[in-house]
Amino acid sequence: MADLFQNKYRIASARAQWHDYNGGVYFITICTADREHYFGKISLGDHDEQQMQLSEIGKYTDDCIRQMESLHNDITVPLYQIMPDHLHLIISVETIKTVETVETPYYDVSTENNISTENNISTENNISTENN
Repeated sequence: MADLFQNKYRIASARAQWHDYNGGVYFITICTADREHYFGKISLGDHDEQQMQLSEIGKYTDDCIRQMESLHNDITVPLYQIMPDHLHLIISVETIKTVETVETPYYDVSTENNISTENNISTENNISTENN
């Protein structure tokens, strides 16, 4: 990929080198390009309180955030806020448990054991694979 962009668009990782990112609680902020108000606007409500009016993109973003927990069983989103030009999320990621590798015995499937490896049919019981 470095050849594709000739290192022009490559930026250093913002990830902490000392952290393994295997679970935890994260505060995430995502901003729109040029801080454009893609997600909606803030307007006055019935009692002069400010409220967020989501645009179509804002409604889609809200739906995507609400579906995250059902699509990924290892995360929860306990709190989020969509603003006109950015959004904030708190995401809790469960620690990923490593699967222990267990060696299984190797069984030699060969014709010496009267087993046909081609069709996985035993010839020991006089079963023929040819049409009669």
